[in-house]
Amino acid sequence: FVVIPAFVVTIFSAILYALDSEKSGIDGPSCWHKVLIWIFCILPLGPLFRDFNVLYYGVQSWRALIKLDLTAQENYYKLMLFEESDSAFLRLFERYLEAAPQATLQVFIWLHHICDNNVNFDGINFRISILLSFVSLAWSLTNFNSTA
Repeated sequence: FVVIPAFVVTIFSAILYALDSEKSGIDGPSCWHKVLIWIFCILPLGPLFRDFNVLYYGVQSWRALIKLDLTAQENYYKLMLFEESDSAFLRLFERYLEAAPQATLQVFIWLHHICDNNVNFDGINFRISILLSFVSLAWSLTNFNSTA
């Protein structure tokens, strides 16, 4: 439930980086930035690197606005929006690949053994785990809807 979604999200992250570099009208990242992108995509840290990129492009946009360079500010702002949108999509995709099957399995096990006296589900940990899986799904959906 963890390894396969991380692998799939890493592949989609690399695909989205390739598609983002083909967008017209926007200057893409530098050569060193592209090397870092691919290093982080090879490692399963692509979504984390996207979050850093959102912060980086936001700060660059703010700096360009202070310098009154509106062209650069607009360019960095668009890059920030692309990264934020892709990051929200990847987070949503990963949560539905990871948390949804976990929550479904946990609820199935709970309902299957609810009347079984040999199995003890009185612990709070099991209920908290189910609740956190659903909260994770809801949080990622809310984040995706706010950026879309």
